[in-house]
Amino acid sequence: MAQGNLAAGLKELLKAVESYLKAIQFQPSFSRAHHNLGVTYEAMNEWDEAIKAYKESIRYAPEDPRSHFYLGKVYLKAKKPSLAIEKFEETITLDKSNTFAPEAKRLLGKIK
Repeated sequence: MAQGNLAAGLKELLKAVESYLKAIQFQPSFSRAHHNLGVTYEAMNEWDEAIKAYKESIRYAPEDPRSHFYLGKVYLKAKKPSLAIEKFEETITLDKSNTFAPEAKRLLGKIK
């Protein structure tokens, strides 16, 4: 996972994808690896792959608002506003620390 983060930071996105996939193969329920894989696919404009990765992250950590928020952003980019609204609303409900909720509210306001 650390190698993936380093590669992503250096914009070596294919190398990052490979590293995250290895981490997931070793520990399939590693939610953060799925999330970071989604971030990397998003940076590559691979919306379908990013959506799959974020959904897997949510599958293993459904209470974590981070992947809900990022999935909402990808749904917006993929021109799926109704799905984005759903994810942003879930983000607001789940985000007790108010880390992602303000931006989710702002994006909701732009959609509605």
